[in-house]
Amino acid sequence: MKRLITALVLLSLILSACGAAETGQSPESAATAGGAANEAATLYIDDIPEDADFGGAKLLVLIRSLYAPYDLLGESGGDIVLDAIYKRNAKIEERLNVSLVPVVKEEPDAEILELVRQSVLADSDPYHIYLARGPEGAALSLDAMLLSAKELPHINIDAPWWNKSFTKNMAINENELFYLAGDAVLSVFKCSNCVFFNKTDFENRFGDYEEQIYQTVFDGKWTYDKFMSYVEESYEDINGNGTTDAEDHYGAVYLDYAQDWYISSAGVNFMSRDDDGYPKLELYNDDAVALCDYLQRFFSDKTLAWRFVGEQLDMGNFFKSRNALFLPGRFTYVDGNLRDMEDPYGIIPYPKVKESLEYMSASGHSGNFVTVPINNPIPEATSAVIEALTAEGYGSVFPIYYEESLKIKYTDGGTDAKMIDLIHDCINFYVTSNVFIVGERIGTMLQEVVMDSSKNYASFHKANIDKKEALLLKLIETYEYNHSAKG
Repeated sequence: MKRLITALVLLSLILSACGAAETGQSPESAATAGGAANEAATLYIDDIPEDADFGGAKLLVLIRSLYAPYDLLGESGGDIVLDAIYKRNAKIEERLNVSLVPVVKEEPDAEILELVRQSVLADSDPYHIYLARGPEGAALSLDAMLLSAKELPHINIDAPWWNKSFTKNMAINENELFYLAGDAVLSVFKCSNCVFFNKTDFENRFGDYEEQIYQTVFDGKWTYDKFMSYVEESYEDINGNGTTDAEDHYGAVYLDYAQDWYISSAGVNFMSRDDDGYPKLELYNDDAVALCDYLQRFFSDKTLAWRFVGEQLDMGNFFKSRNALFLPGRFTYVDGNLRDMEDPYGIIPYPKVKESLEYMSASGHSGNFVTVPINNPIPEATSAVIEALTAEGYGSVFPIYYEESLKIKYTDGGTDAKMIDLIHDCINFYVTSNVFIVGERIGTMLQEVVMDSSKNYASFHKANIDKKEALLLKLIETYEYNHSAKG
């Protein structure tokens, strides 16, 4: 709701400023009558001094081409979202007297990471900002090659345009935040998990979705029990051949390799922190066992969900054809192939294991975080630019993205807008599921069990936990060694 409230406040300020024209007031009298409202409409929402001037500094921003248009470049006169990003950048460049110099690379993420690493080791040709995926941000953090938020004077991690809980959960040590999640970029949100449902299909089968789906979510009661109750009642043998196939109707459709989305978005806590701020593995608990039971049933019973093999965006065609009531996926599906869907659809979070847990929309591997390499010679200017871009993204770019890409009228305060806000505010992930040590992710275990109902999670955990704990210990020791050497 905080984003919606901000948008409405900004809108009211704009309407106040426009009131003079409607009443025939002169500009001079309008300035007096508008008073505080007109003055407030000109203020920036961040805390950067209004007289900040960085003398034409040029900031090199490194990014992979796949993410560049919607995370950095924008396009003047392009689609309305890209145009908003372009104008956001131009506004900040003029306001702070800086120039953003995009460095767009076609290479894989691992090779781009190596460019940063070599730049830091040589202490030359610095990149001022690196927009990095979670694994690359964690790798540079592990190597002590990034500045922390504490070393960036204008970053206000408590501001609503930063996702502080996500940033802390993704940190190797939660007391030092080196790769930051916020509204400077769209990719973290676009790559976050969500569930689509066909409103018409739901109404035909179960009745009012506003009460049974939306209100259930808002009440904190959207659990796997509720989700499975709809899924279990949705199968129809459409072609009457007595077997499950792609022509039938299912409760859901899922990718054959995407079990991680369900596990990481169920609200289960697979990690805690020790007194020093380092991760502790919590891979086996009652919630994890319950989730295993739900997912083994979901993935193994062929009458519940259709297993889709192929490109993930093509899976949307199965959903569009009204062959599945639910489509668990990501927001990227909207731009990918749901824009021309004839039936109206709703967007909700993944179900959680039980009501007492928090909703969680995982986004860790694909979206970009903001990082500042340690050899950046102008951290003050860089931090001001980052904070301003993020605040402006929160205030102007995201509302436009909601309305134009998601087709949700953001400022009308409707249910769909509130639901998107809820999902945005529960984006999260855990560093133990994101960081790689010796080529292996530390916090993944359930992923190797849920697709096979013959496997027992308790036995699998017992056989593998010592190896996972050893990997975590190696991660912490490496981190402490590198950061102590940094000084």
